[in-house]
Amino acid sequence: MLVEPIGRPAGLDEVVAPARERIGEILTGCSPEQLDVLSDCFTRAAQACQEAADRMRE
Repeated sequence: MLVEPIGRPAGLDEVVAPARERIGEILTGCSPEQLDVLSDCFTRAAQACQEAADRMRE
């Protein structure tokens, strides 16, 4: 069984706002070079997750 969202959950922004704020605080302390590395890692991790989800659909 595959469950996919059909819309944005109500109240999602309010629920994740504290985490977003804390992550923003953490990233503020990073140098531009560190942010580049983090961005690359997050991009590749997101791609890996998407590829895994796609394989599960096959």
